[in-house]
Amino acid sequence: VINNSNTIVGSGYDASCFLHGFVRAVDGAVTMFDGPDATSTSAMSINDAGVICGYYNSLTGSYGFVRWSDGTMTTISVPNSTTTVPYMINNKNEIVGYYSDKEFSTHGFVRAVSGKFKTFDGPEAAFTEPQSINDSGEVSGQYSNESGAFGFIRTPDGTIITVDPDGSTSVNVPSINKKGISTGSYHSSGFVRERDGTLRQFNVRHGVYISPTSISAKGIVTGNVLGRRDGRTHGFIFK
Repeated sequence: VINNSNTIVGSGYDASCFLHGFVRAVDGAVTMFDGPDATSTSAMSINDAGVICGYYNSLTGSYGFVRWSDGTMTTISVPNSTTTVPYMINNKNEIVGYYSDKEFSTHGFVRAVSGKFKTFDGPEAAFTEPQSINDSGEVSGQYSNESGAFGFIRTPDGTIITVDPDGSTSVNVPSINKKGISTGSYHSSGFVRERDGTLRQFNVRHGVYISPTSISAKGIVTGNVLGRRDGRTHGFIFK
């Protein structure tokens, strides 16, 4: 994941097969880091101030973290959760992700700068997975219930808008940009959803199973696609 300052975060294995988080500065310097007593650390997102969110596993459980720009780290955990997985942090230091409870149900959360959590679920959902948040506090992701898997947009006031093009029951909306334009997939096609709800479907030549992963402020979509001819996974850019 890269921010607007061209600082990159991610995760990588060492020679002993332990997973660490890393941050790569513009000058190419790479800093590895780990959560407290972590057996593995996954860095998921970085904002323009260099604040990172992610999660780590230890012998006592799975926890979220915020790594501040000075390198200090704060562990975050939804109250009464067994697992907390942050997905993305915006430029206001608001974080979205999901957590599991003691009944093994999975719910979404938004963490405010104050540290307060707001939890939520999709309609009748057994699984809710927020994946993206913009600076206006709009969230996108996926939830599933007995009828299928659906994409969603959550507005700042907490309203959840289901995204199910053509009544599809297999939808994901992994990214929303600062203009409220989102991208996702259904069946084997990709789509761009305008703020007013208008959807524009797209496909990739010689590709099937399109999986958009991000959309820029200019509406440029990137993601992965399975090659129809070679059966390999390729990246794509859609403008």
